[in-house]
Amino acid sequence: MELFQSRVDQLTRIWIDLGLIKSSTKERPEWTRLKLKPALDVLDNLIRTEDFQRQLLAAKLVDVKASIEGKCCLLGRNADLYIGHEYASYKAMCSSYLQLCETDEALGQEVYHNKAFLQHHYELLKALAMELRIPEKIPALRLEDYSNATVILCRTLVQELRQIKEDRVKTFNIAVGNLYEVWETLRFPPTDPIEEQLVALFTNTQSSTEISVLEEHNWYSSELQDPLNLTIESLELLKLKQLQYCVDFNERKQHRERIASYILRLYNDLEVPTSEQKTFKRGFDEETISEMVQELNHLRQSLLASLDSIIEEYRSKLFELWEKCQVNQDERDRTIERILEGADKVERGEILQVELAKLSQMYDKGLKIFETMKERKELIQKMIDFERTASDPKRLFRSSFQLNEEERWRKTAYPNLLKFEEQLIEAIMIYESEENVPFMHNGARYLETLQQEIADRPVNLSVFGFVNGQATKPRSAANSASSSLNNSPFSSIRIPLECVENDRDTSNKYKRQGDSIESTLNVRTT
Repeated sequence: MELFQSRVDQLTRIWIDLGLIKSSTKERPEWTRLKLKPALDVLDNLIRTEDFQRQLLAAKLVDVKASIEGKCCLLGRNADLYIGHEYASYKAMCSSYLQLCETDEALGQEVYHNKAFLQHHYELLKALAMELRIPEKIPALRLEDYSNATVILCRTLVQELRQIKEDRVKTFNIAVGNLYEVWETLRFPPTDPIEEQLVALFTNTQSSTEISVLEEHNWYSSELQDPLNLTIESLELLKLKQLQYCVDFNERKQHRERIASYILRLYNDLEVPTSEQKTFKRGFDEETISEMVQELNHLRQSLLASLDSIIEEYRSKLFELWEKCQVNQDERDRTIERILEGADKVERGEILQVELAKLSQMYDKGLKIFETMKERKELIQKMIDFERTASDPKRLFRSSFQLNEEERWRKTAYPNLLKFEEQLIEAIMIYESEENVPFMHNGARYLETLQQEIADRPVNLSVFGFVNGQATKPRSAANSASSSLNNSPFSSIRIPLECVENDRDTSNKYKRQGDSIESTLNVRTT
């Protein structure tokens, strides 16, 4: 503006020098306007141009602000944080416009990326939710919401569903892999729809050699048909079937391994040549295992026959001790089983010697017990036999002497039985107090076994002149027996606690057992 004013001042001085004006252009305003018209026209054009540029910039500012506001709305942000207020000059407007354009471009890029991200991940989210059968995980999103919060929500949900799928696929692969291993061996027939899908999946597998490690093979595919999917219900059913079939498989496998180990050991013990050793097909099916069991039983019989030479010197002693200690057949079978489990002939002989030593020690310490047990057992058997023959009419045709002897024995049988049981209990108590351990017989405490036998007598006492432990007739012999029985120390037997003072708990236990037996016997004798 100073340059323009200097030109006007210079032109004014020239006009004064030329005498066109005296001192100022105000003297001839119309003439001055005509003289300056070309310059004024140019200046007016310049003013209009500059004003247009100013208005255009203002309009652009409005547009870019509107664009920023729209993008901020999509991104869920406050537009006031990006848009300034009134501008003091045109220069400030230009500077702000450039900054706003950069901001608008940056926001546009962010909207574009967020939109693309949301479109992709939302579709992925829906696919995962449908694959996992959990539609409730699909959020209700607004179509024009590209905010970072929505992006984070969508990303978090996708990560969560991916983790769920990864865990379920891992569970699926382990279960199906184990079932495949079982199916390869047992070829179990399908019994329900999920097993039908499993068998179809296994059948379509090209070859088992392609699956080197079953756990690493990916059995899952989104193309699998229901009910073979990743739902909680399907996975639980798969795990249940895995447990059922794998337990059966492992039991068969362990059973086969045990049988095979026994067979091999027996082959070695019996020195069977390799060419004569039987081979079995692979697998754990019933037919194969049955063949192996038959071979094992055959070898066991052969081994038992060969053991005769080993235990010949001990045989009579072993059977004698078994009879003396009244060992039942189950215990005898278990002893034979332990002998057979010996690694070789030497070990079997050692097991046999240990068993003989144990039986000998047991018999020596419990000699009175075993003798009384034998007498009681023989008396009970004799009473049973008498009861069986008492109703035989032919019995009346015997001699009077024989009948009198039988009658005398009949009246004393039950009192004698009680006497044996009294002696037996006293002997057991003495043994337990001295040894400080229960007297065990055939794998159970004999005091308890005796109590149960007394409670469940296999003898009809009325045949022997007693009902509920009382004589049925006032005979002298019966009264004498009853009187002697009632006056017997057995009728008021007590556990000698002073014999086991070192173990008060054990004494109390024995006392309770003795009192129980005493009460049982008193019921029968009173």
